[in-house]
Amino acid sequence: MHASKYRTSDGHVKIQPSHFKNIIDTNCDQISHSVLSGGPAWDLKGCTTFFVKGRKPSKRKPDRCELSLCVVVMLCAGASASLVFASSCCSSPRCLVNRCSNKTSMDDAACCSKSVVDRVVIVGGGLGGLSAAIQLRKRGIDAQIYEKNESISGGEGTLISLFPNGCRALNDADPSVVQKLRAAGVANMKSSVLTPEGNKIGEWSLSRHMEETYGQPMVAILWRNALNILSEAVPKDCKHTNFECYDITQDEDGTCVHFKKESETIVIKAPLVIGADGIHSVVRSSLFGPIKPRDNGRTMWRAVIESNLCTHKLLDTGTIATTANGRTLFVVNGVHGKLYWAFSLTDESSDGRAKLRSKSPLEMKERLLEEFKDWELATHILQATDPNLILERRVLDMPVLHQWTKGNCTLLGDAAHAVTPALGQGANLAFEDGCELAFQLSSSPDLRTALGRYEDGRRARAIRVAEQSQSSVGNRSQDFYDWLYTYNPSDLHERMISHHLS
Repeated sequence: MHASKYRTSDGHVKIQPSHFKNIIDTNCDQISHSVLSGGPAWDLKGCTTFFVKGRKPSKRKPDRCELSLCVVVMLCAGASASLVFASSCCSSPRCLVNRCSNKTSMDDAACCSKSVVDRVVIVGGGLGGLSAAIQLRKRGIDAQIYEKNESISGGEGTLISLFPNGCRALNDADPSVVQKLRAAGVANMKSSVLTPEGNKIGEWSLSRHMEETYGQPMVAILWRNALNILSEAVPKDCKHTNFECYDITQDEDGTCVHFKKESETIVIKAPLVIGADGIHSVVRSSLFGPIKPRDNGRTMWRAVIESNLCTHKLLDTGTIATTANGRTLFVVNGVHGKLYWAFSLTDESSDGRAKLRSKSPLEMKERLLEEFKDWELATHILQATDPNLILERRVLDMPVLHQWTKGNCTLLGDAAHAVTPALGQGANLAFEDGCELAFQLSSSPDLRTALGRYEDGRRARAIRVAEQSQSSVGNRSQDFYDWLYTYNPSDLHERMISHHLS
């Protein structure tokens, strides 16, 4: 597409956001990111005009400050107009345009921009905290994780599903992490819906459909395996265990995190603190006061057992879902020899029995056998399960907070927006949070702006997912699923382009 198409009456070029994709497609042989974050001494040989938001066109060479966070339009003699973009940091995937139609080239080192902070303390070493650390360190930010437990581990008896949106967010930070998650999980399983009696209502290849439709798979993986893979991607000296956060204080220079470590009290100060400490977040309570999670009126029981213990004819590699009369059964079988199951029971359907806490593992199993006695597959799986492997939890969520940030401290993942497991989006939303936060910290002019853009960019999406998690399957449209699974980090770049061109 020739530059003349966008020339104004005075001979200059004005690029609108709507032109963005066409120009990239037409003029660049290869492009991966689309945000200009500045850098020193670009080779602008052949550049006759450049634009900076809020200023008149100039014919001199732009300085570093002018290059930061703006769109440069290069008009090269005898060539098409080309947009020149750089990623937020030279360590991100292929950080800039490698070849434009005018053959202008730039050194990779030139795209390095200084993030608004150089060091971050992350409270919480779960999936959200680890993924945020990977994203931040990719952009040259020293991210240090502080976990209350003696080791970064957990998730026994639990399986998670990584959906295309979560995989894409992680892939933006480190494609090898997604490859390892895929290898440790299962991404080619079929999905079935059954009646309580075991009659098949429908069957389809959900994982294959996800990858064909959205470009990334759905991966079923044991929680502990996912945690270990993410932990391995963060250097050992950046992970600190047995640090229990009990308070947050702030001043003009940063945020202090108050920890208990065995008999010691330790205070660590950082330019930015991220609370990734889950639904019962201490960081959130320190910032905004006590906010009690919401009880969803049902209890869930879960376990992971050996697949070979269950020989029912309906059990094949894949997922099975059954729901009726306030009761649900969800099974994932064949994840490297393991079978994961989850039962849930509403208070209403059980005349309040679901509210009662079991006094022992054996009582849990006996209760479930009674509640699901007419469900053939459920009974078969329960009989094969060691009661000591069963976990019993109330299903909780938390309305999305109106405010996530206070001073130099912000929240991420369940600390800000814990959703019910109906859509399997808890971890996936946390991965998205880390992606956006890291992006904003490395592409905004100051910390306050970065945290404001992070919050604004995430809140509306979290609210919509939380609302849909509370609705029944039949009330969710295909448009919603398309919107959910097509989350793409490159949209962050286009959003910033639009912001600076508006």
